[in-house]
Amino acid sequence: MEGISKELEKDLEIKTKKKVKKIGFGTFILVMILLTIINVSFIYRDEIVEYFKQVETHVDEEDEKVFTFANMENKNTLVPLNLTDKDRFGIIEISKRISGSIVSISTVATTTDWFNRSYETENQGSGIVFNITNEKIMIVTNYHVLERATKVSVKFANDAIAIASLAGQDQETDLAVISVDRADLSEESIKQLSVASFGDSEELEVGEMVIAIGNPMGAEFTNTVTMGIVSALNRKITMTNRTFNLIQTDAAINPGNSGGALVNYKGEVIGINSIKIIDTQIEGIGFAIPSNTIKPIVEELVNKGNISRPFIGIQGSNITDALSEIYEIPIGVYVRGVVKNGSAEMAGIKQGDVILEVNGTKIITMDQLVTVINGYKVGETVDVVILRNTSQKKTVKVKLQDKATAGLATE
Repeated sequence: MEGISKELEKDLEIKTKKKVKKIGFGTFILVMILLTIINVSFIYRDEIVEYFKQVETHVDEEDEKVFTFANMENKNTLVPLNLTDKDRFGIIEISKRISGSIVSISTVATTTDWFNRSYETENQGSGIVFNITNEKIMIVTNYHVLERATKVSVKFANDAIAIASLAGQDQETDLAVISVDRADLSEESIKQLSVASFGDSEELEVGEMVIAIGNPMGAEFTNTVTMGIVSALNRKITMTNRTFNLIQTDAAINPGNSGGALVNYKGEVIGINSIKIIDTQIEGIGFAIPSNTIKPIVEELVNKGNISRPFIGIQGSNITDALSEIYEIPIGVYVRGVVKNGSAEMAGIKQGDVILEVNGTKIITMDQLVTVINGYKVGETVDVVILRNTSQKKTVKVKLQDKATAGLATE
């Protein structure tokens, strides 16, 4: 019995050791796996965080009551590319990223000819998707693309087409916002869209590489990409009695590109293509509205539908040196007409008056008058010095009205 007991004891000891060894090896493997995960997650912590950030950007969130571009950081906006200097010519990657944000815009407008006969005209342009909400796809473009339009349709990069409605427009900055009902597109189409990231145009430098993306000559040339550089900054260009502060580029911009994106090497929109100088002796001179001009205008158009600007309520013309000498009147702004029930009319300003000063600032041109007035807020009162009948000088107080709500298109 004693021998049997010893054998059983020995056998039990052997089995016990095997169990201990088995359990110890399994525990060891488990510990090593955990340590590996912890180690890898620590090493690639930034990449993992960035991955989940990008995953989160494709999740629809509750619509903000007030739209701002700052709020777009946590929505489905494209994350700017983290490129080094050696990667700055990654045109292919940039084009792929931004292409889902660029749309083709077609409009139908009704105009009249010299014989007062009505007929329809078609116009082509481009646009940029800057926000996707639970209900709307928001697109920014140029005002002149939509001017006098009675119907606006949008063609997306995946060839889906939908009718758009006007959310707001501003002739002063040549910007407009349109929207497409999300319900008018399939979910598959929506998944192929991307929301453009708007960068800081103040960081641009002359000579920096940029690409222009749009639809020159219409929808058949959707998402055409051209490359160039920033030729100059803060170019003052006067068009239709308005002066624009623009980015100059030699990237090819053609009819239909208006409203498209000017993009930097990070894949950020830093401008909206707007104007090209057309001349047989000129090539490679195009202009874009800077992103820092675009963002506050778009925010106000989305939230209010218009831009609140003070106006004096006149139509005016410049009095040149020659006219001043002929009619023996000071240089200023000649009042060609006043807006009915507008600020000027209520202050007593009449057609034929000459505006000489506003709050002590001598007025020389209509553009200067608009600039001075824009320095005040709606509802503020300014002292305006006028000349009447070439000899009677007087000062009147003008309470500035809101140009948009008054329905006035131009000063």
